[in-house]
This record gives sequence, C-alpha cells and structure tokens, in this order.
Amino acid sequence: MRIRDVCFVADRAMFSQDNLETLDASGYRYIVAAKLKTLKTRVQEQILDGENYAPCLMGNDFTWIAEFEHEGKRLITSYKSKRAMNDAKERQNILTKIEKTIGQKGSTKKLISNSGIKKYTSSDHSITYLDGNKIQLDAMWDGLHGVITNDPNITAQEAIAKYSRLWIIEQAFRINKHNLQMRPIFHWTPRRIEAHIAICYMSFAMLKHMEYKVALTQKISINNMVELLIGVQSSILKHTKTGDLYKLPGSMKNEARKIYKTFGLKRSQKPEIYLPL
Repeated sequence: MRIRDVCFVADRAMFSQDNLETLDASGYRYIVAAKLKTLKTRVQEQILDGENYAPCLMGNDFTWIAEFEHEGKRLITSYKSKRAMNDAKERQNILTKIEKTIGQKGSTKKLISNSGIKKYTSSDHSITYLDGNKIQLDAMWDGLHGVITNDPNITAQEAIAKYSRLWIIEQAFRINKHNLQMRPIFHWTPRRIEAHIAICYMSFAMLKHMEYKVALTQKISINNMVELLIGVQSSILKHTKTGDLYKLPGSMKNEARKIYKTFGLKRSQKPEIYLPL
C-alpha cells in the first residue's frame, strides 16, 4: 500500500522556526509541541486566561481546550487537572532538593551551572535563596500544554489526541535501543549494518505482536514479558555413571504460564532425556 499523506508529530526539541519552515516548504502537515513560556507576552497572557478555554472529554480525562493564532499557525493549548498535580509534585521534589543543596547558609558553589536550580532561586550578596515569585510564576503553568499545527482540517481535540500518542513512538525507540540493543552498532560494512537493523526490527515486530496477543487476556509490558520469558529455564543434569543427559525444568511463574497459554504452547514440568542437536 502506498503512503499518500504524512503528518509529523514531534516534541519540543523540534520547535524551531527553521524546522517548521522546512516542513511547511515540503508540504507536510505537522503537530509539534510548543514552548509556551518562550512565546510573546501577549500570547502568554491569552494562554493563561481561563476565559479562553472550553471543556471537553478526551477518553476518561476532563480537559479544557483553547486555540489561538500564532504566526500564521494554529496554537492549541490544553489544561488537565491530573497534569497540574503532576507538575506541582515534580516542582516540589525539585524545591526539596534545592533546599538540601544550598543548605542553611545559602551556598552558591553548586549552582553555577545548574539552570534547573536557578529557575527557582535568586541570589543576594552571594547568598542564594528560594524565590517565591519565581515559584509562583512557574506554578501558573501547571497543567498546561500546547501544540503548533499547520493542519487546517483537524479539530483542536484531534490535534491533541494525535500528539498524545507520541509516547508510542518514543516507547518503540527505547525498546529498539535498550531491549533489542539496536544501538550502538559495532558493524562496519553497509550489508552487516542493514542486516543488524533488519533483525532488530523483525524482533520488535514480533514483540509488538506478542504484546497485542497477551493484552487480550492480561496486561504485561514488553519489558516484563521479556523478563518473564527469560526466567523460564531448565537445568541440564548428567548421569555420573551412564553419562546420559536429562533436562530438569525450573519453576515457572503464573504470568509466564499465561503467556505460553496465549500462544498455545505447553511446557512439560517433568524431567526428560536431553538430546542435544
């Protein structure tokens, strides 16, 4: 089947004028996360004005959505109370670490290159302290998220829903890189490099198929599924007199047994003669 249309979905790292202009010139549609705090003051004031938002239900989440014009593009922002609570929790964790870092004397030695700490602190006569105004300004953005899109045909709700699925792609990269060790590549010739990537991709496709099949009866992440299957092992015992080899199956967790059952596989729990290939 031929792909006729492409829509790029990307995180904040892609939010630059050059990137967006390149995508526009190529005729591609895109949905890119916006750096809301770097936008012009007028736009920020509109984003923070609750009167501009309308409620809607996205899945099981109650969401407030607003849309603005930004440099000829659509700027769509959303607010979720669950996201706001997570933002507040993460900030409090950072503030707790800052208090431990600066100590009672307000030491600045560890703050020279730490922008994450400077975000919430100020200094006076070489003494560093938590700045309540900075903390309050940051808290105003709790729960807010925005995307920029050049697609005039989708609704604001559809744009947010498409972006919310970006985690699936990010998960795929993590699985390929860490679980399947696609990178780093230690091959040198193009043929071997392509073969390595092809094997990793086929393995990933099989893992996703397994995840889909298993999810029909139980919810297990790919990481846990791989660990469970690795744990399914047997010991090889050798008879001291005859030299015969016997396979002794080890214990098997219930979750692993359910995975076997999903694919119609049976595993004997009894010792049997082992005949090496």
